[in-house]
Amino acid sequence: MSPVALAFDFAHPADWAWGYALAVSLGVAFLSLLLTHLLIRLSGRLQLTARPRSDRWHKAPTPDTGGVAIFLSCAAAYLAVFRGHYTWIAAGAVVLAAAGFLDDRFQLRPLVKLSVQVLVAALVVSSGVIFPATSFYFVNALFSLLWIVGITNAFNLIDNMDGLCAGVALIICVFRILFLAASGHWLDAQLFAVLAAAFAGFLVFNLHPARIFMGDCGSMFTGFTLAALTIAGPLPYTKAFLAGVFYPALTFTYPIFDTVLVSVLRRAAGRPISVGGRDHSSHRLASLGMTERKAVAILWGLTAAGSLAALLANWMPKAVIAIGALLVAGVSMMGVFLGTLPAYSLPQGASLISSFWFRRIIPSMRAAITVAVEAMLAALALLMAFLLRFEGGFTGVYLRQFYFALPIVIACHALLSAWYKTYNFPWRWFGTRDVAPYIQVAVLGAAISSVAIWMLGMRNFPRGVVVLYCFLFFALCIALRASLRFLTDTLKATEPKRRVAILGATAEGEALATLLDRRTDLELTPVAFLDRDPAKKGTRIHGIPVHCVAVNIRESLRDFSFDAVVVSDKGISDGELNQIAQSCHEAGVEVLLVSVTVRTLAASHDEATAG
Repeated sequence: MSPVALAFDFAHPADWAWGYALAVSLGVAFLSLLLTHLLIRLSGRLQLTARPRSDRWHKAPTPDTGGVAIFLSCAAAYLAVFRGHYTWIAAGAVVLAAAGFLDDRFQLRPLVKLSVQVLVAALVVSSGVIFPATSFYFVNALFSLLWIVGITNAFNLIDNMDGLCAGVALIICVFRILFLAASGHWLDAQLFAVLAAAFAGFLVFNLHPARIFMGDCGSMFTGFTLAALTIAGPLPYTKAFLAGVFYPALTFTYPIFDTVLVSVLRRAAGRPISVGGRDHSSHRLASLGMTERKAVAILWGLTAAGSLAALLANWMPKAVIAIGALLVAGVSMMGVFLGTLPAYSLPQGASLISSFWFRRIIPSMRAAITVAVEAMLAALALLMAFLLRFEGGFTGVYLRQFYFALPIVIACHALLSAWYKTYNFPWRWFGTRDVAPYIQVAVLGAAISSVAIWMLGMRNFPRGVVVLYCFLFFALCIALRASLRFLTDTLKATEPKRRVAILGATAEGEALATLLDRRTDLELTPVAFLDRDPAKKGTRIHGIPVHCVAVNIRESLRDFSFDAVVVSDKGISDGELNQIAQSCHEAGVEVLLVSVTVRTLAASHDEATAG
């Protein structure tokens, strides 16, 4: 151990010096900042840059040596303070950082990179870095190997937009520091503080518009180090098995989510998973028109939510079911939402693979995911019902009743969801017509579950819990599905559009507003309805105000600021249309006519003759 580490033995809480720990972190942050700045100036001269490609997001040659700055900063701190701790992880980090740097320069084949990652992970696992998920050594070792390799690649994948990967790593480090410090594991807390400081120094120059990228050198080093240290360091070993198992997975919610999303969607599109592209969650959010900073901030928020859920699962192990159900339901909802958004195409030269078999099972996958999410909502509703009925203090006999009823409730609602085929109701287009089946599922589920619980011997199950459970399950299902429409409305493009007024606060006008709202390619935003009926003045349709216009529409238009007036041709004569067009023209406002025609399509003469 180095003299510096001997002077401040972080392994003993009594010797912990927070002032010194802060000084070390600030020193690492400053070193990372300085090295990153130097590499920005040198990389251009040394041609160490990432050039724009059709499958990449950036549009100008940019240095991709930021990972070198992160690695050197962490290496300096390790040699000065932590030498001798987690030696095999440190050695593996060196190997993967070097492999990443070579990949940045020479574009290594995916199989070569994967082989290096597996070899390094196997050596680390054989040294004793194993997550004790079960009582079987082989299962634990295999899980640890897959975990390290998977998270390493996950961080490599999410390094696709300015500030995203470094910000996600920084957030994970901060929450890991909170857990370790609260548990009294000072050495490990300081290790993550050093990592956080290195990421923070680099992030100053990596925020949009980025002046430097971390490259594969940085992303592979980051993913491997965080994955290995998370399972090598102290974990929340509690009596609740799920709390201990879910902790690392919840902490890395976003990297895992993005990897699964991209893998499934690329496979569904018939494209190789290993071929890069602009189809990640960050790119799909940007396809809505939002800025890069906003898209990255949303994904930072998802990372923070997952890490916070991990802490709550540790502090409140009995609530791990509710925490896991909420997070999984929310992430599933976001995955369904992002999967419906346009994705940027992959390079023209990318080889396609046969995906017929995969596309055939997509409906089954969608059904399974939907049923699973609704089953988790049933578990959450049951937990909330007990908490509300017994004011958050259900223990003893009530706790046993909860655990007894939980699998029955989950099974009943999974079967009913499959029977009513609620998975066929599109989440994004959820409407009032889809509410009735959920009422039936909620009522029948509560009734059948109650009968099953009674028949299995629990005759004193609280009736108040059953009633609360029925209402809560229905509310959770409706809220989850309705939230997708809320996401669609709130995450719309922020680019300026033409402000239009719709003539007529009628059923036709409401249909026009819905059409313009959904058809973002038209670049028209309805901001008002114009109607001659004074009784409608001040009312709103889909949140859009209704203004009363005088008999002479030209005089009224001068009081508002519209780019155009949208008119439906239904129920309006040609004379009225000409009058409206003349009045709008005199007021300097364009008129847009929407015509919807339904007609019978007759067969062509040749087809009719052939028939």
